[in-house]
Amino acid sequence: AKWSLSYVKFPQKSVIGAKTITKLERENILKHDDQDVFEFQLTQGTLTGPSIPLRWTPTGPALPQVERTSDDHLLMPQRILINFRPKRDVLYKSKFRFLVEDGIGFDVILK
Repeated sequence: AKWSLSYVKFPQKSVIGAKTITKLERENILKHDDQDVFEFQLTQGTLTGPSIPLRWTPTGPALPQVERTSDDHLLMPQRILINFRPKRDVLYKSKFRFLVEDGIGFDVILK
């Protein structure tokens, strides 16, 4: 599947008053939405699927073993290195969208 990464601007929301907003709304008002402070190693690519799920639990004799083949490296999820390079000492919060051709896209929020 072909995938690409794009920036999504946060919408500006109006509030009635300071005493009627939640912590998340306050954070979103004070944030700096600057896509340039996040540097992505990759912004597009192609993956052979279906991807092999990552294991976060240790394997052992009581757990079912997954057979591995010589082509497993082609099915591993794509690693993407993200560098954060702030310009000032403020809260940065930006939204990025992964678009997948003929697949399900998703959003990530970096802060």
